[in-house]
Amino acid sequence: MKLKKSRGQHLLTDTGMIGKIVRSAGVGPEDNIIEIGAGTGLLTRELVEKAGGVTCFEIDEDFAPDLKELDEKHTNLQVRFEDFLDFDLTGHLEAHPQKWRVVANIPYNITSPIIRKLVSARKPNLADVHLLIQREVAERITASPGNKDYGRLSVFAQFFCNSRILFTLPPDVFTPPPQVESALLRMEFKKVVMEVNPRLYFAVVKAAFASRRKQIRNNLKNVVPGLKGEHLDRVLDRAGIDRKLRGETLTLENFKAITDQVASYLEEKGIDPAKAVGS
Repeated sequence: MKLKKSRGQHLLTDTGMIGKIVRSAGVGPEDNIIEIGAGTGLLTRELVEKAGGVTCFEIDEDFAPDLKELDEKHTNLQVRFEDFLDFDLTGHLEAHPQKWRVVANIPYNITSPIIRKLVSARKPNLADVHLLIQREVAERITASPGNKDYGRLSVFAQFFCNSRILFTLPPDVFTPPPQVESALLRMEFKKVVMEVNPRLYFAVVKAAFASRRKQIRNNLKNVVPGLKGEHLDRVLDRAGIDRKLRGETLTLENFKAITDQVASYLEEKGIDPAKAVGS
């Protein structure tokens, strides 16, 4: 079978590594697993042996014969030939209140959209996510303030999840081998997240990283209407933030402090936050 480079297809074919992934995720009979990008079903086979149920997604019909054959053999497997990015994950989690987990070797070219979907659609019964992704992206997600890899993706993921890299994988365990190293990333959803306007918070974060070389004061100019000059200085002073710092040095708590003060500024000006940053 000729794999499609445009879809970022790199099949994990090392059976020892497949077993290590399932063991590291701690998959057991009480788990219902979502797999994204099942391919020929090598990881799927291991999952259905260990999990109570598996729902796998595959958009490429060329893999249909393998997956349909697997589906016929296992009563705890549901194969969906559809794009996971178009799937109503929130509705699915609400309609099926049992415990769900994600274990997947995802197409690397849609890593960020998949992570955004998982985080945005999360429900209390989605316990955690284990994704096989590029090592570089995993390092960005888990990076700390002051690290060169720390950026918008780091803040977004860490706002909602506790994440860590479980182990790395060399290119030769895939077919075809990617030109990068890979990593198994575990993301555990926080039961409690910061009490802050999330849209305003991420507008501040986006602005803070707009130009990594610029100081926070310059990047935050006009993040909401009219916020500049003395108004911006007051916001930063009240938040306890040195205006000469750069976004890459700020913690999640620093961004919350700034966001709270931006919210206060908007309230003083009588500006609706939803209109200030878009609905």
